Amino acid sequence: MILLLDSTRSSELRVGLLDKRLVVLKRRYDHPASSQLLKLVDELLQKHKVTVHDIDGLAAANGPGPFSALRTACALANAVSFASQIPAVGVRGELTMKQLAEQGMKKLKKAKHGVPVVPFYGRSPNITKVKRR
Repeated sequence: MILLLDSTRSSELRVGLLDKRLVVLKRRYDHPASSQLLKLVDELLQKHKVTVHDIDGLAAANGPGPFSALRTACALANAVSFASQIPAVGVRGELTMKQLAEQGMKKLKKAKHGVPVVPFYGRSPNITKVKRR
């Protein structure tokens, strides 16, 4: 079973499970969505009675997208990969969940455990100075 993570949209999170079929859970948020990613993954796993031990690999959409959301999804994929000794891969581009699942499966066939998923931001950081009040 493959866990799919997509936080490349600024106000929407999508997580999915791929076994014999693709199951997707997505939510829209007005506030930063990255803070809700772990909760959404937990909801998906509980709803389908899946534990972390049932997961054989992870595929995360790693960019381009919002800075914090990408870092959160990649960090979650890397943490689960490390703790569960399973491979994790990053898939770049604006993808549907079906495309993420297909490309993730291809990459996971060649993936080795221990290779981290690295975010791709798509542009240089926009760092500004603090405004004085």
